[in-house]
Parts: sequence; structure tokens; C-alpha cells
Amino acid sequence: ILSIVVCSAFLFNIMPRPLFFSMLLLCMVLTLLLEANRYGRVQLLYWLPLVFFLWANLHVQFIYGLFAVGLLAGINVLQRLAISLGIYPDFMARPNLPSSRL
Repeated sequence: ILSIVVCSAFLFNIMPRPLFFSMLLLCMVLTLLLEANRYGRVQLLYWLPLVFFLWANLHVQFIYGLFAVGLLAGINVLQRLAISLGIYPDFMARPNLPSSRL
């Protein structure tokens, strides 16, 4: 009986909220970024402006997605810089996104 009372109290918190869309869209952005980085398919990144347009109109947490894009771009730039300077360790993975397409 207690669990029914508790579940009914949270019933109104389960309704669709902008936070749920933010979680879904963050997963979508991370999937697009990681798949593009893994396979070098830059065409996947063409979906990002549309996703961010939708996300920015739904919830303010689209900033997290922008941070993820900036972080991935910064990591790729630092990896390429380390390779050009010859200080890149052999055991780490090479960046897959072609620099000519960025």
C-alpha cells in the first residue's frame, strides 16, 4: 500500500518535461560526435545544427551539447598538434577526423 502511495505521488513528475528532451538530445549529439570521430564520417556532423536548433528552443541545457562539441574539437586539435611536434605516445589512438574536412 505504501508503494502505491509513493508511486502516485511521483506520477506528476513523470510527465514529459524539457529535461527529458535534453537527456535524449545529449545522447543524440554524443552519438553523432563519437560515430563521426570513430569512422571519420563528417556527414554525420551535418545534423548537429538542426539538433541544436531544436534543443535550444526546448531547454537551456543545450549548452552541455555545445561543451561536448568544443571538447571533442579541442581534443582533436591537441592530438594533431602532439603528432606534428612528435610528442604523441604510440599507445594512444590517433584522431580519425580528417583535418581537411573540419
